[in-house]
Amino acid sequence: MWDPVTHATNGYTVTLSPAEGNSGVTVSGTTATMTGLAEGTPYTASVVAIGDGTGTDDSEAATLDVTTLADPVVNPALTESNVSASSFTVSWPAQPSGVSFAARAWTLVPADVATEDFVGYPDVKPTGWTFNNLSNNPEYKDEPVAFNKAKTVSMWMSSPKYDADVSSVSFRLRANLASSSTLVLSGSPDGETWTPIESWTGDNLKGSGVKKTAAVATTGVRYLKWTFEKDSGNVFIGHVSVNGTSVGKQPSYLTGYGPDATAVAGTSVTISNPVAGETNYIEVTATGLSGRTATTTLPVFVPGYPSVISVK
Repeated sequence: MWDPVTHATNGYTVTLSPAEGNSGVTVSGTTATMTGLAEGTPYTASVVAIGDGTGTDDSEAATLDVTTLADPVVNPALTESNVSASSFTVSWPAQPSGVSFAARAWTLVPADVATEDFVGYPDVKPTGWTFNNLSNNPEYKDEPVAFNKAKTVSMWMSSPKYDADVSSVSFRLRANLASSSTLVLSGSPDGETWTPIESWTGDNLKGSGVKKTAAVATTGVRYLKWTFEKDSGNVFIGHVSVNGTSVGKQPSYLTGYGPDATAVAGTSVTISNPVAGETNYIEVTATGLSGRTATTTLPVFVPGYPSVISVK
């Protein structure tokens, strides 16, 4: 901010040394806000009144030495206390004035490692899938993979390798006049040796866009395969969704604490709705006056509720 200069009809030029941020701006008024600067750094600001280029020349530079403040925000050091099946408290040391805090909390649940709607099939085949003797003329948009060739033809499709051991799979199925035909879902650790997981036969195959779900008990399954043994009728499959357990987990946020962080007053927070018998995670973010953030995450194992024994 500076006093106005007579005949500065074209405004003022403001520069910084060293030149950072929005240095070298021209303003019409008598204030300028310089942004994009480094913390805790000395600068020299120069202001020149711009003349009209004819009767008045540019003024001499007026200078001001300024040092920006350092934002001292640091990663919160989290500690847990009062852990029970119904709540726990997490605390951290105070930080300098102006630093605010926010928290998120979650547990981990199996993530969808693959969801495939087969959009565009058969003209556009999904990456990594294998299809054997399936129809090129699917009849249904929502379940476009069509097992509807002559019954002497072996029909199957198999998935690419999943990033996690498969724990469950679901898909939408449409079938008509399935008679004694059988649809078999198999799993494999290597894409070569297949073990049946579940099968659907006859009346269990009939339906108009029904959802089928199967749990995969065999560990190490990384591939899935659907095989249609046809007696009569046709089967159509789509919307395949696969869950995995060994990797690929995703957060399930606790009520009130995520995914958008919740502001916390003070230097502690009590989580009153943890998942008992599981590891709960709490993340605390400190935000300084400049907007700089520092984050720490703490895993907290929450015990399960004790068993109740009835004595008569």
